[in-house]
Amino acid sequence: MTLKACKVELRYKPADLPKNQDEDQEHGQKPHHELSPGLVAVDPDLTRLQDIVTETAQTFRVFYIRQLNSFARLGITRDLFDQLLSACHVFPKFNEYMIGFRVKQQEAEIAPPPMRFRPLMENDKCYGFECAYMLRYVEFTNRPGNDPYSLRHFAVSHKYGSVTDIPYSTWILAGMSHRTEPCLDRFSSGADDIHQANPFELHIMFLDTTSDRAILMTPGNQSVPNHLVSVDIEDLQKLKCIEDDIADSILCLKSTSRTISTLLEMHKYYSEHISCDPLDKGLQSSYGSGPDAIEFALEECQDEVVHNREMAESLLSKLQSTKSLISSLLKHQRGYNLDQQMDTLHSLEQQAQEVMRQLIERINHELANGRILTIITLVYLACTVVSSFVAKQQTSSGIRVMYSQNSWLFFAMPILLTAFTLLIWYTWVHFNRMTKALVSSGEAREKGYFHRMSAPVEEDGGKYGEGGKESGKDKVSGDENKTEKGAEGAEGANGSGHEDKKEGL
Repeated sequence: MTLKACKVELRYKPADLPKNQDEDQEHGQKPHHELSPGLVAVDPDLTRLQDIVTETAQTFRVFYIRQLNSFARLGITRDLFDQLLSACHVFPKFNEYMIGFRVKQQEAEIAPPPMRFRPLMENDKCYGFECAYMLRYVEFTNRPGNDPYSLRHFAVSHKYGSVTDIPYSTWILAGMSHRTEPCLDRFSSGADDIHQANPFELHIMFLDTTSDRAILMTPGNQSVPNHLVSVDIEDLQKLKCIEDDIADSILCLKSTSRTISTLLEMHKYYSEHISCDPLDKGLQSSYGSGPDAIEFALEECQDEVVHNREMAESLLSKLQSTKSLISSLLKHQRGYNLDQQMDTLHSLEQQAQEVMRQLIERINHELANGRILTIITLVYLACTVVSSFVAKQQTSSGIRVMYSQNSWLFFAMPILLTAFTLLIWYTWVHFNRMTKALVSSGEAREKGYFHRMSAPVEEDGGKYGEGGKESGKDKVSGDENKTEKGAEGAEGANGSGHEDKKEGL
């Protein structure tokens, strides 16, 4: 059996791959597409991969390398993958795109490697080309969670040549999405001769599929009035997640735009340098003929991607403005809450001060009552002590108390005792202060005495010199003589006094 076009699906699935999570959004199963009449499905014996590649070398063939889900590895071993690339003579640059298919916990947020292109030359003539690239897109998933969209990617390797009258194409599609797989069937069924179809048509179909616009926002609750919108820190966190998603989408759109630009350059280069035999005979497509139609379709895809990127950038700018607004509202809300707390604390402080004032007034009132009672008790205590000394007389008719004639003492003595008691209390309370006052007054008197004693000597010495000192000595000696005479007079007086006393006796 001679194959003109075939679809080869590599169904090698390691046992350790995780279960599928998002193969189909509705039924949880992988969708199966009916093949067009132009393709033949081949279930290869992986031990005879080299023989199958050799048999289908001059045909339109597609190799699918699947994965169970977007987080799983590709369903192929390293040895089998290297054997496939070697048998199909794929350039080694295609290995750079396999890094994104490693086991991961979340979708990668980095741009894929740029598109690689290499013309196939023989005798200074271009008979074909080879390219490899990776497309990233946003796809709706059935995973539970808040975000219903996920970033996906798939790798494409295409080798096209026309050494003979019948051109051949080799496609290797790794991690192809379920939305993109039907493109191959539509391409094969829409072309009269799949070999004579323009090799760039399928690239355009892939770009059209992956450049679909994803809805990045959901309508809010319309029952909530517009003027009653509450914001909190969770809204700011949600906006941050949406901002990251939009930034990733912009990155994907930029990568897709670069891929389209490379395809445009590649198409122009191929149209100018390829021989006229295979290209001018039958380039027919579903939307026009000739290389101008392909160029127009690529430019249309480029314009759509640029438009989507501008919309995403505008949405990102509005989102950043909304973040700034919510951040300002949160700051004002925190300030308002702080003012409310300060007002509450001020009110509590005033209430506490009022309670303390009432408590102090009550304590002062009780202290005043205690002082009055103490004074009354003190007065009656003195009266009681005085009354105990009053004379009592007993008659035959009964006991009768008779006061002495000095009855005024009963009223005078309590007053004196009360004053004496208050004096003792005042002295006891102010004892330390009175002691300090007496000590300070004594020190002041001593300082004044020494000052008076030293002042005349300094004046005489300064005014008269040595003569002043001698006169000072004379004054001192005179004072001593007066002191001696005074002492003798005192002794004489004492002696005469004693004698007079003796005579009197």
